[in-house]
Amino acid sequence: TTRLIIVADGTLKVYDHEDTVKFNPRNTIMEIPLDRQHRCSGWKRKNYKQKGGIPTDFFSFYVMKDSAILGQIRELKIGSHDLQTMENIMRCLEANTHNRT
Repeated sequence: TTRLIIVADGTLKVYDHEDTVKFNPRNTIMEIPLDRQHRCSGWKRKNYKQKGGIPTDFFSFYVMKDSAILGQIRELKIGSHDLQTMENIMRCLEANTHNRT
């Protein structure tokens, strides 16, 4: 399922469609206020075969929050077929979490 992710003002917002952001930006699927306890897990790669047997890679990682009682909690899994996109999202999230001043 395709979703739109926006990280702004220390919050990760997930939308169902680009039009929702334009016409009804308060209608999010999920919002995670990012703070110093949030981290990105390492990314994982899986190889899948598309229709016709063509192999394709899928990259994913978790947005995690440190908890004193439960350890690290997985709050959201983000994935894409494009590694560069994944690296950009991870850098953006890291810049808005524990690297934030």
